[in-house]
Amino acid sequence: MKAKIVRPGELTSDHIDRWRQFQTANDALRSPFFSPEFTLAVGSARSDARVAVLIRGGEVCGFLPFHLYRSSIAKPIGGPISDYQGVVTAAPLDGGEILKALRLNAYDFNHAPAAQAALAPGAIHFATSPCMDLSAGYEAYYAQQLLTQKHTLKETQRRSRKLEREVGPIRLEMHDDRPEAWDELVRHKNLSYRELNLPSILDVPWVARTLEAIRSYRHRDFAGLLTTLYAGDKRIAMHMGMRTATTICWWFNTYDREMRQYAPGLIMLLETARQGANEGIRLIDLGKGTEAYKTAVCNGTTHLCEGSIERPGSLPGVLRRFQKLSVRSLATMPLGRYEDYPRRAFARAITHMRLPEELR
Repeated sequence: MKAKIVRPGELTSDHIDRWRQFQTANDALRSPFFSPEFTLAVGSARSDARVAVLIRGGEVCGFLPFHLYRSSIAKPIGGPISDYQGVVTAAPLDGGEILKALRLNAYDFNHAPAAQAALAPGAIHFATSPCMDLSAGYEAYYAQQLLTQKHTLKETQRRSRKLEREVGPIRLEMHDDRPEAWDELVRHKNLSYRELNLPSILDVPWVARTLEAIRSYRHRDFAGLLTTLYAGDKRIAMHMGMRTATTICWWFNTYDREMRQYAPGLIMLLETARQGANEGIRLIDLGKGTEAYKTAVCNGTTHLCEGSIERPGSLPGVLRRFQKLSVRSLATMPLGRYEDYPRRAFARAITHMRLPEELR
């Protein structure tokens, strides 16, 4: 295998077409995070974004978008804002071959599909990303969910009717281009970050530029989504995500805290599913996590993995192999509710997704 490393903006139209062919042919790559436009958007915001064009037998056999972190370590494109990571290819590739072709010592990941043959052998932790499978249509999906989530769904219906009586008719805008809609999303999302005592990722300059670029895409194969829910003239819930022709990723969602008694976030998600299914959406990926609203609406999962691939003789390789050995050894100890601490501590120190704050 050989590799040619380019900046995202240097990808040719033939590269983009080939990339999209790989994505379409592989169900494990259906997420918008695997679309070339996501990489192009990040590349427009950060100067350390790269794409490895993987070549075998003179033919392009895959793409690996990444950030060059230090001299010999790669991090997934988008780093902390990426919910799906890995190689875009139609056929399985070997992770060791990829590192050798790129002359890299390690590639870290924490949201890779477990189906990624190049990465899964290096995983030290597995998780799931809940999703809404709409392939049979919204009505069939909703009828299925009523069997297990009847109380939550009926309560949401009741609150929706109450919202219409007390505030105004409900209306969903799948693509809301108003600048004030984005400003309001950022304001409400930042409030929720402060409530959780977390820094706002939306205020990071390169993230803001990336999301601005994503919102400018409006094509069948890929589009940025700024979705809003109105009650009368009042905007009460907002979501910034992405979609392909068949898949929506649920990404940055928030709502007006004064309206929380009506469950506006859940109403928006269900209305997005209803309208999306009518427009050809077959799956809404909710992202890794166990929040109550995800449990209420999910009827499927995608298996994910976290870890690294590394070249054994290098210093980064030695560190990562020590990390894996330590985590696996500690996993056999009765740590109770602290059982996840060692993995998280090593991840923060070695295989983290942090990127330098400002590169352009």
